Amino acid sequence: MAFEPRGGPICVAPELGRIFVMLDGMLTAFDLNTQQSLGSVLVGDPNVSGDPFVVRGPVRWGVDGLAYTDGSSVYVFRTTLASPQ
Repeated sequence: MAFEPRGGPICVAPELGRIFVMLDGMLTAFDLNTQQSLGSVLVGDPNVSGDPFVVRGPVRWGVDGLAYTDGSSVYVFRTTLASPQ
């Protein structure tokens, strides 16, 4: 699957050569140059993270972390999708 902007929150990480997109409870990483999917991980309730007006983030933290907020809570997680290669 190639990157297709669909209105979800995004995070561009040029230092990793990746772009992260959150939509319907899934975080998907795409290669910044080829726009090919590098994988996905479930990060939340599809009914919450599917609303780009509520969710803020994702943002990178640390070596392999990402975080986002839904306006009432902050969600912090680690994933190999956010790790340097």
